[in-house]
Amino acid sequence: MRIFIARFRPPRRAFWVLPVLCLTFFLAVQESRTEPALSPALFGKTVVIDPGHGDWDPGVVGVDGVQEKDVNLAVSKNLCQLLRNSGAVVLCTRENDRLAYDNKQEDMQARAALAKEADLFVSIHANSFPAAPDTCGAQIFYGAGNEEGKKLAQAIQEQCGLLLHSRRTALAHPDAYLLKHTAAPAVIAEMGFLSNPQEAQALAGGDYQRQAAWALYVGIVNYFSESGG
Repeated sequence: MRIFIARFRPPRRAFWVLPVLCLTFFLAVQESRTEPALSPALFGKTVVIDPGHGDWDPGVVGVDGVQEKDVNLAVSKNLCQLLRNSGAVVLCTRENDRLAYDNKQEDMQARAALAKEADLFVSIHANSFPAAPDTCGAQIFYGAGNEEGKKLAQAIQEQCGLLLHSRRTALAHPDAYLLKHTAAPAVIAEMGFLSNPQEAQALAGGDYQRQAAWALYVGIVNYFSESGG
């Protein structure tokens, strides 16, 4: 008795369905890599992010007209989103280019006051040194005598070295108003030099701004993780 085995012939569309599914899965994985995982170390922590300057106070202006206040705000917005995605309560001293006060003293007092009940305070800035336009690199400052601020600065500085290729080290700042008037662990993050043409161009771009925010974020996560937070 002859047994006939019928050949299986998949429908034509099966030949393109599998590649499409594979491509869809690949793109989904790639997209997921851009989103940070939820960090238990940040859940419920109150973090104050301070985009330096703003409005009538532009800060330093780069060689191509890049204004520090704009860079500070862009990096801060990216950082705030990362922190909120990880369950932190985030307060921002300004959400746009408007300031509530029209003089520097009141403005600085209001920024420091917002951090009174915070677990952590990060003020974001950009640096300038026109006398040496090749000077570059992100640098993190902490208040002299604030040991927790020092640990935070070192944790962030390490990530600036790894992700932003900065060769600088975290330093104590002797007289920064916000660092002197903030009890919480606090740092001033100078994310680069606007007096350096190459770094100014990078600071004005979205890719570098997101990378700078990521370096700050990972440093903050590591600080809370290592401190038992």
